[in-house]
Amino acid sequence: MDSGSSSGSGGDGGGASVYCSTTTNGLLESCTAYTNVPANSVGALTQSCTTQRGTVVGSCPSTNQVGCCQKTVDQLTARDCFYCGPASTYESACTGGATWTAGSGGAATCGASGDSGTD
Repeated sequence: MDSGSSSGSGGDGGGASVYCSTTTNGLLESCTAYTNVPANSVGALTQSCTTQRGTVVGSCPSTNQVGCCQKTVDQLTARDCFYCGPASTYESACTGGATWTAGSGGAATCGASGDSGTD
């Protein structure tokens, strides 16, 4: 008898994945990929994403990244990738045992084009 495969509920194997993207003025600002998510935490991560004005998506783009900050706690991995703004700002905030990986693209600013408000 084939017992089939179970995804996430009772094993110590891999869990689910949740992806949360954030946009500013229609431009992708960041996307966080949560992997090895325990089944009982998927709902909380999804709710946290939407509460913080994010959108749950199918995956995070791998192109045009300024860089990514990855941290693993227990078995849960959170990989925050940024697509606009200065890499140095994100890299300096990537602390507490997290690992920064520089990207190869991204926009210089996250705002709409035009006046930045400086005189």
